Amino acid sequence: MLDVGCSETHCVHGDGASKWHSSPRLLAQVQGRLTDGDLEYLVERKAFSLPCYHIRDKLFASFLLYVYPYVPCLDVQKFHNNHFDENEQTSAQEVSPLLLQAVFLAGMVYADESIPEQLGFSSRLQACRQFYENAKLLYAMEIEDDDCSRVAALLLMTYAPVRPSVTITSRYWVQQAVSLAFASGLHLDPGSSHPQSALRRRLWWSCYIKERLTEFPKSDRYRIRDYDHDVKALTLADLQVDLAGITTLDTYTLPEIDATFQRFNQAFIHLVELVKILGRITESTTPFGDLYQLQQVPWPDHYNLTKPTTSKRLKAEQLELDGWHFGHSEAANIDIDKLDQDADLSSPQFLPCVFLQIVYEVCLAIVSTKESASKLKRKARTKGFPSRRLGHVDLESSILRLLPPEAINLSRTRKSLRSTEVEECRITNTTSSCGLQEINVSGWM
Repeated sequence: MLDVGCSETHCVHGDGASKWHSSPRLLAQVQGRLTDGDLEYLVERKAFSLPCYHIRDKLFASFLLYVYPYVPCLDVQKFHNNHFDENEQTSAQEVSPLLLQAVFLAGMVYADESIPEQLGFSSRLQACRQFYENAKLLYAMEIEDDDCSRVAALLLMTYAPVRPSVTITSRYWVQQAVSLAFASGLHLDPGSSHPQSALRRRLWWSCYIKERLTEFPKSDRYRIRDYDHDVKALTLADLQVDLAGITTLDTYTLPEIDATFQRFNQAFIHLVELVKILGRITESTTPFGDLYQLQQVPWPDHYNLTKPTTSKRLKAEQLELDGWHFGHSEAANIDIDKLDQDADLSSPQFLPCVFLQIVYEVCLAIVSTKESASKLKRKARTKGFPSRRLGHVDLESSILRLLPPEAINLSRTRKSLRSTEVEECRITNTTSSCGLQEINVSGWM
């Protein structure tokens, strides 16, 4: 088990002193690549500085516990050593100011309320805005050469809880990440001999999930189709996190850190499979924008169907969803209804279970919308919908703030499909019926 002793118990500065330290490693990475004016501006914005150790550790811990389980986009040990370990002999090419700002942004969204004030910000929103703007500037200046780091940073920028412009939304950053993923070959399985095989698979499936959930329920906007890639399914070995020597989780009193990350890994594997099903269900219920319906590609062979009607396709998806739920129910440590009754669902270790259940209930409700409300209720009750433990979790719940930003849209859908109007509810291209309106997930906080 990980030793979670404190890395630093007291800040070395007085209350009125700066809590930031300039990082020579980060400055060396951009040396000669920026104009003096740009460099001075970014230095003033602390784009090449690190918070004091105890504050930085809390930010990184928030990232690991509230963001990484849904976007496992880093080699955690390597990232920590390259950016935070002063004893590590790291070259300038191995650090990424862009990725660091994106990690701080995502971590700040879930950090303790006292962190922004300690860093000199008036609010969490102001702190997030600074990290977000820094990441945007660094991305636009193209100082990051590593494609994996750029894809990871783009995915994390979707967590920005700021009011975006008309064009720069979370959807924009997801599209940028997907485009770069295709351009850098992440859609091709790297094979076991590639030194970054596990990281590249994790990045690809993170892009896949982000796009499906961000674009939901608009299947015509999917850039990634299941026939566009040959990346293998993730295994627990691909998701293994080396926490040796990382003491950033010392502020959390989780009894077993390793067991918690094991649950994270299992939940992410289940989430990938569930989001695949969600995408196919959405395609099946969307009248337009579906390549299968336009017959530009063959219907998948494993369904053993030719030119299937919508009802047949939904039936096939229902069978696949039933199979997923059976396998999920076997995993007692991530099935929300099999957790201990005294388990706190707002604890980081259980939040992925909550998110899985929300996505599952949306899937099940959509494929059942053609049935009468009474029949739906009888049938759904036997399939874990709604969850006995999750019944009280609604849009107003504080638990949603601890989940990924896409949870708002999914929960809105879940609530609509559970309403008494479920019999009339249909997924259409406008998504105006049944309350599936698009919302600005960038402003979810």
